Amino acid sequence: MQVKLPKNVIINNKQSITIVGANGSGKTRLSVWIEKNNTDKNVHRISAQKSLSMPESVKPSSMENANEEFLYGGIANDKEWNKTYGKLNQRWNSKPETYLLNDFDKLMQLLFTEDYQKSREYREEHRELQNKEFDNETILDKTKCIFEELLPHRKLKIDAGCIKAGTNSISYYNGAEMSDGERQIFYFIASVYAIPQNSIIIIDEPENHLHNSILSKLWNSLEKSRKDCLFIYITHNLDFAVSRINSQLIWVKSYLGNEDWEIELIEDNSIPESLQIQVLGNRQNVLFVEGDSNSYDIKLYNILFGCYNIIPVDGCAKVIQYTTSINENPQLNYISAKGIIDKDRRNDLQINNYREKNIYIPKVTEIENIFLLPQIIKEVSYQLKKSEKEATQIFTEIQEKVLDYMKTHKEEQALLFTKSEIDNELELLKNSKSTNLESYEQELKNKIATIDFNIINSEFINKIEQILVNNNYEEAICLINNKGLIQESGLTTKLGLKQSNYMELALKIIRDSDELQDYIKQYINIE
Repeated sequence: MQVKLPKNVIINNKQSITIVGANGSGKTRLSVWIEKNNTDKNVHRISAQKSLSMPESVKPSSMENANEEFLYGGIANDKEWNKTYGKLNQRWNSKPETYLLNDFDKLMQLLFTEDYQKSREYREEHRELQNKEFDNETILDKTKCIFEELLPHRKLKIDAGCIKAGTNSISYYNGAEMSDGERQIFYFIASVYAIPQNSIIIIDEPENHLHNSILSKLWNSLEKSRKDCLFIYITHNLDFAVSRINSQLIWVKSYLGNEDWEIELIEDNSIPESLQIQVLGNRQNVLFVEGDSNSYDIKLYNILFGCYNIIPVDGCAKVIQYTTSINENPQLNYISAKGIIDKDRRNDLQINNYREKNIYIPKVTEIENIFLLPQIIKEVSYQLKKSEKEATQIFTEIQEKVLDYMKTHKEEQALLFTKSEIDNELELLKNSKSTNLESYEQELKNKIATIDFNIINSEFINKIEQILVNNNYEEAICLINNKGLIQESGLTTKLGLKQSNYMELALKIIRDSDELQDYIKQYINIE
């Protein structure tokens, strides 16, 4: 099926179109434009703003009237007028972008009218010729079938003029009492089946009230059942957006006014589709970081760098790859990307090389150690009603514990840095020009021969000993490679908190203090 978009863009031979874009970019306005400018086809739009109030019972009408009421919001003698102007006034109250769609009663009336009509037709045909084949499956039957496939724990019972839901004959209740999600599923299924052949179906926020485990199954089933229709989705759910098969992705950049949009068709490139949509859906510059969205370091980054769209990805290599891809992608030239990767005992030369590529490395080897900074410990102590003397005493004891840990684990920590330094040296062999095994083996031997393990290890031992001589606590927490250092320091025990409670309280204090944020940015600088 063919659909026309602004600026003479034509989409052909797709099962669906998926529209993404930032809030306020004009996605809903675009869907209204599509509805108004594809009048050669029936276009049925389901808005995001809609009432899910399901009537307890309905009475059947005539099929013609029930269809008109559902599709256009009312009945008129001039059917062509009703498809355009009547639809605008009656279904959308002359406010197609913002009006709260309220047509559940009209949908239910159409379902029961069609159900009654098919029953009448079947009985008439049956009287005339008992062996004649007759398709007596109604929209209600189809809706019930898919509904129960999606929600096997819930059954629907079709009674005269009403729907009942439940798990068995004893516990059935009126369908109007179903949950929002259940009513939404029923509404979507029935609406899609009630729409005429070869229609364009626009669904604004198809994910509303639906769990991700059901979302794709629902729309896969409906697309499979209505292959004659073109589905147009407007969604904020990235997983759903990239799950569509044979779908054209459209990025709505902005609404320019006067029915003019800046839009772009998304084509494949080196950035994964799901990530690209996430970047496109937000006007902010991007900051890629290691980890997952629930970790404390991501929460900290969101506080410190709130002007960025912070996207956690899996591992250092992905941070580097995606940051480079965004900055080199002409399609995304209005966005710049930066990345933060773990220090992982990288040396100063490597840190500077990454910085030139907009990849930044914190001063601390472990981000968790940020929460051991002196000012944060003291501010949390004050929040817990500790006096200045008590707060100072707590920090002094933590400082002693951390430095004692460094002294006790001096050889172990030095060995970690030694291994990393050697790994970094051997990493250079990735650029080897060797063309056979023998020459590569010799190149490897030559490289190993230039590495003095003892000197490298001694340098790190000396560095640690200098920190201990100077009693330099802040240098220690920057250098120590141990994610469990907070626990080792005994800090949470002294404060009477679980570690998770300490972290959450520290984050709250950091969030509310510009001064603390500036203090921490000395250790995590992306400028």
